Amino acid sequence: MIIAHRLLGRSQIFANLQLNSLKCRAQHSPIASTRCVSSSIHYQAIAARRPASGHATGFRGVQIFNETSWMLNQMNISVRFYNQKSWVVRDCKSIDEILETASKRIDESLPVPNAAVWSSISRMISRQQFSKHRSTDIIEHQISVLLRYTCDSLNKSKPKDLATITLSIAKIVRSIREAHQRRRVSIYHQAFGKVLQESSSNPNQGIFHALAKATDAKLPHFESQALANTAYAYALLGYDPKIDERSLLRGIAEKSIDCMHHFNAQGFANMVWCFAKLNVHHTRLFQSVGDVVASKHDLNEFKPQDFANIAWAYATAKAQHPNLFQNVGDSIAAMDRLRTKSFATFRLP
Repeated sequence: MIIAHRLLGRSQIFANLQLNSLKCRAQHSPIASTRCVSSSIHYQAIAARRPASGHATGFRGVQIFNETSWMLNQMNISVRFYNQKSWVVRDCKSIDEILETASKRIDESLPVPNAAVWSSISRMISRQQFSKHRSTDIIEHQISVLLRYTCDSLNKSKPKDLATITLSIAKIVRSIREAHQRRRVSIYHQAFGKVLQESSSNPNQGIFHALAKATDAKLPHFESQALANTAYAYALLGYDPKIDERSLLRGIAEKSIDCMHHFNAQGFANMVWCFAKLNVHHTRLFQSVGDVVASKHDLNEFKPQDFANIAWAYATAKAQHPNLFQNVGDSIAAMDRLRTKSFATFRLP
């Protein structure tokens, strides 16, 4: 949505032509006219300020402003005024800044990039210990506002973003658990823990059920990376959500089998690791992963940790695949980087 003050400084002829075009489209379709506003004039959002009456613009700036405002109102578009600069989440230096900016934008009905916000918080929460707020009340409120907005926006999220949101929130929960184990709990761990967890060991199933339900609806459109990230998220939580008494993980497995050749090395390893971790038996998934990996002539893309995860997963699930084990064993023996010292870096799941 735009306000006509963005036309100030341009010729009157150009401004009138744009207004006539917008009016014409508004008569036929509010949606089409909104797209026209955002694409044909190449402006962003809503004007930062209304031009003052009598301002020397070189043409009818105020009149055009009023005409455009009337037109937008006819299309049932609320005219708002705010700074047009888009929010680059990675520029935020702290969790406080992210939460405050998100809350402000939500209050002003501005879009919030949910995936980028939750991803940034998941990276920051382990290394940021202190907040400018003396209690968790304000932080809890901001988290609740953001979480409510996120849940309300899930149906409009792209599959990749939905997977990122799920994985990021799962990593935050993991960070909270680890902080309690180390007895180094920050104010952020306390605040996020009260919102995202039902107890010290159980996640808030209402939140993750909402994420799972949105995932299930969009599952046919998920690509391999999004599938692997989603499965990994629920493995971190130790939670296999049920949608209408159906296991979401089983749906992820069936979709993964259909696009198995698009997984990378880490994707193969993470997928079987997740199912073994959650004790979800799916013979066809393990067979499919084994077939694809065993058929590869070159396993150089696999890292030592990938081999460790695959071996652990098949052993835990009691899944048999001789050709896979043979190919993995031959690759390990042939890899120069897997010398004796390298095995010390293996971290069993």
